Amino acid sequence: MVPWAEGLTVLRLRYYFWGPGNTLQHSLEGLMRTLLHQLYQQLDNRFVQYVPHHKWTSAQTSRGTTLKWTVSELRESLRIILSYVSRSCRVLFILDGLDEIDGDEDSRDDLAQFVQELARWHGVKLIVSSRRWTVFQDAFATCPQLRLEDLNYQDIRLFVEGQLQSNARYQQMVAHEPRAVHLVAQLTSKAEGVFLWVRLIIKELFRGIRDGDTYAMLEYRVQSLPSDLSQYFAQLFDSIEPRHRREACIFFQIAL
Repeated sequence: MVPWAEGLTVLRLRYYFWGPGNTLQHSLEGLMRTLLHQLYQQLDNRFVQYVPHHKWTSAQTSRGTTLKWTVSELRESLRIILSYVSRSCRVLFILDGLDEIDGDEDSRDDLAQFVQELARWHGVKLIVSSRRWTVFQDAFATCPQLRLEDLNYQDIRLFVEGQLQSNARYQQMVAHEPRAVHLVAQLTSKAEGVFLWVRLIIKELFRGIRDGDTYAMLEYRVQSLPSDLSQYFAQLFDSIEPRHRREACIFFQIAL
């Protein structure tokens, strides 16, 4: 960061998309409002000269009432501010969980386009994270990338090996059916870098082993389970009797 900053002030702006949250916690509007608020905090009095005059005047005269901004106004305000600030500062955006944005494919397209717009500004860098959804893979295909599953593949593999080897019934299965050792690679690959997923699935497999499942049955279970945690929890929820689902929702919210 130091060579890139070239001695200039670095403004650090952060936003985390959180699916279970309220609208402002998983929307493009919430992202833009958060970025503007953080710019206001870091620029102090300099912020006033960058905000569209009619908006600043309205804010001064609204006397505590909520001032509604449209997404277009938020976008334009950020554009104006960046056009000035990027001349004398460096701006680092850290945007986490792009895949958690609410809405349909159009919402994700709009978000990808907005991130691309930010990246075009001089003096701006971005670090973004997302699950490997096609819309984001296509939008950022030419950008340097790190894949979580590549970075912690070996750690997850060691965890899976340790868990399975500590289970006596699994060891008995391997003795009678050596190909059961392939479960290690299958689980590690299917986890896609998510430790929580593999911890949950191993517990499920142990229940199957305890109940007498064969390797073929365990392999089928691993292949049929979704690797996406949200889909996995949805599958669990669907398996719960309707009369218990309200209580289950509370437990899921606590756990997440």
